[in-house]
Amino acid sequence: MREAQKQFAGGVLAVTGGGSGVGEGLARYAASLGMAVAIADIDLDAATTVADELVRAVRGRRPTSSASTRCSP
Repeated sequence: MREAQKQFAGGVLAVTGGGSGVGEGLARYAASLGMAVAIADIDLDAATTVADELVRAVRGRRPTSSASTRCSP
């Protein structure tokens, strides 16, 4: 197991801007280390797409879920 996996596996990360760009990359990397990831983005569709892809990618490793919520100012 990689050192980063040992250190972060089982942790939790909230990523703002996780629907694209650097935030998406960080969310994907964290998930690959075994972390639970919460994705927030102003673009709900993009955030939901990334979250759904991560759920499908890790489904065999541990129970996960995906939920989306639209917030208005």
